[in-house]
Amino acid sequence: MAVQRFVQQAAVIDVGSNSLVLALYDYSTNPPVNIEEEQKACGLARGMTPQHNVLNPEGMQIALKTLTKFRNILAEHNIQQVFAVGTAALRAVAHTEAGQAFHRQAQTALGHGITIISERKEAELNGLGITARLPNTDGLFCSMGGASTEIGELHDGKVSENLATFPVGALTFGTADPKAAAALFTKYLREVSWIGQRPTSTLYLTGGPMRAVARALFEVTHNIPIAAKFPEGIIATWHDACAAIVRLSRTSPQELAARYNNGKKTSLARRTDQIPLGAAVVAAIASIVKPKFVMPCKPGMRDGVLQQGLAGTLTSS
Repeated sequence: MAVQRFVQQAAVIDVGSNSLVLALYDYSTNPPVNIEEEQKACGLARGMTPQHNVLNPEGMQIALKTLTKFRNILAEHNIQQVFAVGTAALRAVAHTEAGQAFHRQAQTALGHGITIISERKEAELNGLGITARLPNTDGLFCSMGGASTEIGELHDGKVSENLATFPVGALTFGTADPKAAAALFTKYLREVSWIGQRPTSTLYLTGGPMRAVARALFEVTHNIPIAAKFPEGIIATWHDACAAIVRLSRTSPQELAARYNNGKKTSLARRTDQIPLGAAVVAAIASIVKPKFVMPCKPGMRDGVLQQGLAGTLTSS
């Protein structure tokens, strides 16, 4: 990974349920600039469900090799500020002997401690990451990962106390049927008293699966090619987005793969199995909170980790 040398560099390692990410930042600017990313799909949570919390064996081997690679990158570029976190998959097995053993192996491979963050902390960090880059946010964010989905309210550019995490993500719904996934997610949403109780200006979409949904959506609503730069800062009315979201939720992964591959394994093509599920979840949320607008967000949890890491306030909960 070619990296320019900046005066002030820091790294965030996200040991996610679907992918492992090493993000390098230049924090001499405000807000900090993400200067490079290295990502590997490992699928730690593949096969996991809320009733079956076991890490994927193949995913664990890929993850350990990837973390060793990350360790070498950090050493090569002499990165001293390193903040590593584990999310839903590691959290789900943290109480088990096998999960604790893998956590130790992962830390050894990386050469740094890995903080397994709580459900609420993961939601909070997502909100902080969004507001750090988009200071005038107001509405509701949704961040979907491999094994969990976070939702939280944002008011006047600040993260509300109203945060929620649900134990289902792109790999762990236990069904490939978007309609069934939407019904399950709607059940979770209705168990949270504050969701839908106040008008929602904007629904912010972040996290890999949701960003994939946003790319597919904005290709339809704004004619933005999928190979173009991520449509950050572009907003659509829900009135315009609704029909496209519903169509995406009803489109097969095979049809999406044929549409987005174009002979190349693009980042969007790698997530075609997640787009119908993600779109169904967006539709389920919108049916309850009734947003005026929908907006994709490139910043998210890793930006929040950097913010709290540099401030010395990053904790597990």
